[in-house]
Amino acid sequence: MTLPRLEISTTRSEVGLQTERPQIQLRQQAADLQIQQQYMDNLQISKKASKLYIDQTEAFADANLKSVFRFTKDFSQKAHQKVLSYIQKQAQQGDQLMKIENGNGAIGHIVAENSQRKPKEINYGTIPKPFAVKINYDPGETSIRVNRNTVDIQINRNEPQLTIPKWQTQAYLKQKNSISFQAVGTQVNRGL
Repeated sequence: MTLPRLEISTTRSEVGLQTERPQIQLRQQAADLQIQQQYMDNLQISKKASKLYIDQTEAFADANLKSVFRFTKDFSQKAHQKVLSYIQKQAQQGDQLMKIENGNGAIGHIVAENSQRKPKEINYGTIPKPFAVKINYDPGETSIRVNRNTVDIQINRNEPQLTIPKWQTQAYLKQKNSISFQAVGTQVNRGL
């Protein structure tokens, strides 16, 4: 004998998740930069002129090209020297004549000294004499001064703008749960 049986079938409920993840947005503006500079620096150059001094007075004097004043001065100095040497010579000869009684032949010596000519002197010379021209040089002076203009730089930075939206997750019922019963086997009087 077959007995009827009861079949029960069930389905589970399922929950679904819907997630929304938007992108992070980052914006950065360029910094505000201001540069100010004067285009020209200030350059100052000052120069003291160089000077060259040449004194040729002695070189011209060696060539007998003298001024009247120099010529008379040199002539008077030479004449003074000759007078002094003549006085010295006469004084020496006078001293020798005062001692004539000693018998040393003073008159003969004086006559021999006065009758002889002085030997001619030959000398090599250059006109002008070496180092007769005096040269003095002042190189002057150069001074350079530069006043530099500075660069004025101002930077204003802009903060980054960061946008982070919320992530959202929504839960929903994907499948409902259910239960069903069924009699299997023999016929069952359902009218009962």
